[in-house]
Amino acid sequence: MMRKLPLDSILCDEKFNCRGKIPDSDVKSLAVLIKQAGLINPVTVMPYKKGKYKYKLIAGFRRFRACQLLKHKTIKAEIVDCDEKAAHHINLVENLGRQALHPGQELQAILDIYGPEPDINMVAKDLGVGREWVRRRLKILKLKPKLKNQFFSGAFNAFDLSVLIGCPLDQQESLARQLLAAKQANGSSSKVMRKNGKLSRPRAKLVIREMITKLMDKDLEPPGWKCLAWAAGDLADEDLLGK
Repeated sequence: MMRKLPLDSILCDEKFNCRGKIPDSDVKSLAVLIKQAGLINPVTVMPYKKGKYKYKLIAGFRRFRACQLLKHKTIKAEIVDCDEKAAHHINLVENLGRQALHPGQELQAILDIYGPEPDINMVAKDLGVGREWVRRRLKILKLKPKLKNQFFSGAFNAFDLSVLIGCPLDQQESLARQLLAAKQANGSSSKVMRKNGKLSRPRAKLVIREMITKLMDKDLEPPGWKCLAWAAGDLADEDLLGK
């Protein structure tokens, strides 16, 4: 059902949005477009009767914030009758189709929808992504809590993560400190890995061909950066195969 709703009747809970708080600077250009052409795509809300609110925003947080900046009184909204789990699913799917989410945001959304032990095949099918995509997000759970928070804040990149989760828990913090020190000194993560014996020499052509066969047999399609890192000796076999 599509309706024009008063903005002040809609609860905009930033904690519900898997992208988190959206700075005003991120929506200023969108606000200009809406001012010129109007709101083309409606936001999505669900019934929510609590306090002064009659609806809860579940998708379209940037559009909603842009309309607030423009001081609009009403907004076009699609009203969806769904439960909290379905609402989280709608929010995640919309965000996946837009500006890239941080893997930590994607992981938290998956846990909100599917619980602490999600079924990889179910998540992949529901979200229209590969099983390896889901596995990479769930591997973040193997980090110690402190390191997990640092990863969420952007202290480590995807390569750092792949190495850290392959380490025993009692070695993760020591290795993480070395990685952070190297970054502050404009150094290379690879140098830290080689120093700790985590990396090997680049793979020979024959070994690469054998791995290609394994990946095809298992119907796996790791991301390009991961394949290159493995070929360069920067990742172990099990990291590439998703074990």
